[in-house]
Amino acid sequence: MAKRYTRINWVPAPSTATEITSERLNVMDKGIDDCDNAIETLNNNLADYEEIIPVTFVSGVTGFCVKNNRLKIARLYVSIQTAVANNSVVGTLPQKVWGASNAIANALAYQGSSIGRVAITVTGGNGNIVASAVEYNLAISYINVYLEWPTAS
Repeated sequence: MAKRYTRINWVPAPSTATEITSERLNVMDKGIDDCDNAIETLNNNLADYEEIIPVTFVSGVTGFCVKNNRLKIARLYVSIQTAVANNSVVGTLPQKVWGASNAIANALAYQGSSIGRVAITVTGGNGNIVASAVEYNLAISYINVYLEWPTAS
């Protein structure tokens, strides 16, 4: 970003090297306005770029969703730290990030000394986040997973 303002480096009175004049005050005023406009532009661009989407999770499940409005994708991070039943809804996304099709990611789940794969699915059409055992009949617990999919808008 280009620098928008050059300091005057004021000298205190009685020096007249940096007198307060309307010309100098207008330079300061324009510099403040330019910076304010640049901040507003940056703020607007960020709002268009990514936003945090609220996700409703069941107890013992945490995470967050980020929607990238320029790329029209959503990213979901889910952490399950408690046992949940197979094929159970562990959270719900708002409609603006559902997308047209399902998004699926696999993660490893641990139960004692057993390890199995678990699928986390975001269901296109209703926004449900579903946890399902893929291998073994393993309790779904202690997993962290990341999904990415195209959004509806």
